[in-house]
Amino acid sequence: MGIGFADYGIERAITTPFVISPINCIGALPGVTLGDTTWPTANLALFVPFVLSEQITFNVLRILIGGVTSGNVDVGIYDINGKRVVSTGSQAAGLASQGQAFAITGTVVYPGRYFLALAVDNTTLQMRILAFNDFMVGMQKMLAAFPLPATVTYDGGVQIAYIPLVGVSVY
Repeated sequence: MGIGFADYGIERAITTPFVISPINCIGALPGVTLGDTTWPTANLALFVPFVLSEQITFNVLRILIGGVTSGNVDVGIYDINGKRVVSTGSQAAGLASQGQAFAITGTVVYPGRYFLALAVDNTTLQMRILAFNDFMVGMQKMLAAFPLPATVTYDGGVQIAYIPLVGVSVY
């Protein structure tokens, strides 16, 4: 199932792929802390890699807003070649310190390598993040990518020691 979700007591759900775990267990991981940070650059899109081992139909994209909310976000899924599978389009950022869900009802994603994408139109919005002692392997970025385009050209690896909490689920 997906990335071995059954091993973690989760059935067919993905939180940020680096940690396949309920949010309340993240603090128990060595070298990983949960925190807030402002978005580094207006209109920047970050792409967090994940892998599926079977076909899954997703219904919701999710993000966690930090302590300050402002502006708009666009959340999506891209294939390894930079082609958009689905995107929410520009949406007002939700309430501070809350999760935000976006319906993508019936989005079929086939086995393979993908990216969860998050773009923000300003540098005031705070996102909940996983901060860790090293860089996320495989995470990509694209400048001037708000709203998320149909096709992206990855600008290369990201040199930040956190990943935004973005995810997808079947419910």
